[in-house]
Amino acid sequence: MFKNPLVPAGLIATVGCLGGLILGSTFSGPHRTAVWAGRRVIAQDKLLSNIQIKIGTDGHIEAIGECLAEQSQVIHFRNTVLLPGFINAHSHAFHRFLRGRSEIGNTGADTFWKWRDNMYKLVEDVTYEQLKTFCKTTFDEMLMAGITTVGEFHYIHHGNGRFDLDEAVIDAAAASGIRLVLIETLYCRSGFAATDVLPEQRRFQANVNEFLAKIDVLEAHSKSNENVTIAVAAHSLRAVDRSSLQKLWNMTNQKKLAFHIHLEEQPKEVEDCIEVEGTRPSQFLRANLPINERLTAVHCTYTKREELDELAKAGVNICVCPTTEGKF
Repeated sequence: MFKNPLVPAGLIATVGCLGGLILGSTFSGPHRTAVWAGRRVIAQDKLLSNIQIKIGTDGHIEAIGECLAEQSQVIHFRNTVLLPGFINAHSHAFHRFLRGRSEIGNTGADTFWKWRDNMYKLVEDVTYEQLKTFCKTTFDEMLMAGITTVGEFHYIHHGNGRFDLDEAVIDAAAASGIRLVLIETLYCRSGFAATDVLPEQRRFQANVNEFLAKIDVLEAHSKSNENVTIAVAAHSLRAVDRSSLQKLWNMTNQKKLAFHIHLEEQPKEVEDCIEVEGTRPSQFLRANLPINERLTAVHCTYTKREELDELAKAGVNICVCPTTEGKF
C-alpha cells in the first residue's frame, strides 16, 4: 500500500467533495511536526475553510484551527477536502477470501446458507499465520479506501489452543497500522433448540465463563496499546442461550464496554426463534435484557418497523451493512 509519512492515522485527503484519492492513512514515526491545510476541512461536524491541522511527531493531531504556522511552513493540499478517517463498524475480515464463492443458490435465503457452508470450509483448518494474513490483507485494503478504524466482529477463536487465534487479529491490525476495536464474540450453540455447536463450528465455541475470563485478559493486554479497544458480542440469539446472554450483558455494563449482536439477519432466524421461544428475536432481546445505548444491533434486515422504533427509544444503535442487507 502507499504510505505517506506526513499523513497521520485517522486522517485522509480526497479530491473534491466526492473523494477518490487517498494520500495516505497510516503513520510510522518518528517524523517532524507538520501543519496541513486543504481547500476544505471537515472538523467538528462542519465543512470549514481556512483551517489548518497540526500533526505531532507521534502522528497524533495536536491542534485544529487558524494560523497554526507561517504559510511557508504549511503543506497545502490544493483542491482537496481533508476529512476524518472512516470507521468500519462491522467487519469479518476473513470473509474477504470468500469473494467469488457467494454467487450460488437461487434465492437470498438459499444463497446465505450455502455461503455459510463455504465460510466454514475456509476456516476449517485455519492457522494463526493464515488468519493473520487474511486479516492484514483486508485491513490494508480498508486503509487504502480511507477506513482508519475497524470493528472486527471476531468469533474464530481456536487454532492449536483455546483463543490463540485472537492474537492473529490483533497482530494483523498492528502490522497494517489500522485502529482495531476487537469485538470478541461469544458463540455457544448451533441453533435455538441446540445445546452445542456443529463440528464445523468448533473453532467458534466457548462457554460463557471461560469467555468472560478471556475478556479480562484481553482488556489487560490492550491497556498498553492505544490502537486496540476491546468490545464484546453475542454472535446471535441462535448462537447464545438466554443465561449466557444475560451474564455477558451484565459484564458489559459493569465494565462499560460496547455490546454487539447480529439481529434478524435471516428469515430462518426469525422463524426458528418464534418456534422455540414463541417470539421474534428483537422482542426476545427486549424482554430479556435491560437494553440501552451500549447495544448495537447488526443488520436488522427483517426487523419490523415497530420493533425498530422500540430499539430506538432505548438508545440502541443499528449497524446496517448495505451489501449484506441488499443481497440476503
